[in-house]
Amino acid sequence: MRLAFFITRNKAIQQKAKALVLQNTEVGVNMSSP
Repeated sequence: MRLAFFITRNKAIQQKAKALVLQNTEVGVNMSSP
């Protein structure tokens, strides 16, 4: 049970990181475009 908890937490963290990266790239694109 403990291992499954760590795996699901890891997946959630990875998804959050991906979302942050996507947000940052979107912001960067918006800033660079005239």
